Amino acid sequence: MEHQLDQIDSEARRELEASAGDSQKLEALSVKYLGRKGLLTQFLRSIASLPPEERPAAGQRANAIKQRLADDVATAVEALATSGRDAAPPIDVSLPGRAQVCGALHPITQISRQICDIFSRMGFDIVEGPEVEKDYYNFEAL
Repeated sequence: MEHQLDQIDSEARRELEASAGDSQKLEALSVKYLGRKGLLTQFLRSIASLPPEERPAAGQRANAIKQRLADDVATAVEALATSGRDAAPPIDVSLPGRAQVCGALHPITQISRQICDIFSRMGFDIVEGPEVEKDYYNFEAL
């Protein structure tokens, strides 16, 4: 039993060092050793089959390894999250915000401008004037 516990501990440490940079591997490692069907959990369940005088020492050692592995995994996950946060540029709140996008021109205005552009290219001049002529200009001023 002691040999089996040492083997689980060394294998877990080796895998922890190998997967320190990947959060998915760390999660898989946690499930493999600390999960409901994990290796350490199975070992703790098998302690009941040991002789009564060996149970306390084996249980204490297995719980210590389990706690240390859980702390190491949590530290690695936290370090991974912190390194990701540090890699992102900090937000400068003194910079101006994003400009609001203004709306578009009315479709009639767009068509009117396109028509004026077409006639300008054909050589016509665009002249601004009153929409309706006054009576004076049509009859009296003549």
